[in-house]
Amino acid sequence: MKFRYLLILFLLYSCSDVSEINFENLSLDDDDLWLMDVQEMPDGTVFISGGKLWNAGAIYRLDGNNLTQVLDTSKTITHLEQRQEEILAVGFDAYFFRRKANNPQWNFKKLPNVDIAKILKDISISEDRIVVVGGHAYMTGVIYTLNQNLEVLHTEELENELSAVTHLRNDTWIAVGFGLVLKSSDNGESWVIQDIEGDFYKDIQFVSQDVGYILGQSGTILKTTNGGTSWDKIKSQSAFEQVSGFNKFEFIDENNAVIVANEGKLFHTTDGGQSWKAYKLNGAPDLMGLHYSDPNSVYVCGKNGFLARFSF
Repeated sequence: MKFRYLLILFLLYSCSDVSEINFENLSLDDDDLWLMDVQEMPDGTVFISGGKLWNAGAIYRLDGNNLTQVLDTSKTITHLEQRQEEILAVGFDAYFFRRKANNPQWNFKKLPNVDIAKILKDISISEDRIVVVGGHAYMTGVIYTLNQNLEVLHTEELENELSAVTHLRNDTWIAVGFGLVLKSSDNGESWVIQDIEGDFYKDIQFVSQDVGYILGQSGTILKTTNGGTSWDKIKSQSAFEQVSGFNKFEFIDENNAVIVANEGKLFHTTDGGQSWKAYKLNGAPDLMGLHYSDPNSVYVCGKNGFLARFSF
């Protein structure tokens, strides 16, 4: 893959200023390929997952400035996660993969009781549990609670598609989805729907035991300062005009975060979400994945095989 530097103008939608950012275009030239997630592991290795929706799936490793395919499968891989010395991945049709960090061999498992073609969207890991969430077509959702041997301990079927899950502390987990926020206080054995409505919630992240955020597809941002006991709306849809869909966000601390959205748009805050700067990556497609652990090395990926690296 040819590597090239491009000077890209990011257009601020909220004001007339224009920011210029040098970014590295690491894309694969494939209009049918969706790159769904990008993650940098503790050893510095960068993995990217995706595929051609129902027809093929893949995981790539970034070697220098080139993408090397390390997994070829029949279903799109939507999310990657590392736990200690192994990497876990989930995808379409309840596909589940795992491999040791120092072993190129991937082990495959298909989670049970798939009555329709469920898409697993996210995975979260504690010391003794693995929780996976997903669903299909807004109107069906699923939560799998597994032990460390990938044995299913509990399955929760829902009428709302789920997008993301996080382990907060001890036996507490929170999952979000289509107009839905759920909480488990018994290590994923049961789930209680919280009194929160509105928006298709796409992502959740806690930056401490008390402070956490939820992102909605239409631009709603919820914040908790008491460990998820209650949530306040800090930004609503009207704060992000002319955006057709928010897909993922990532905080590196209580102040700094990035959101990626459709049509190559992204948003950056340095004050905990009270204000956001809006940018557009010229020529970029819908952005689906994000890795933001260092302002000097931000990765975004999306449709049409798009992958880019830049710094703020």
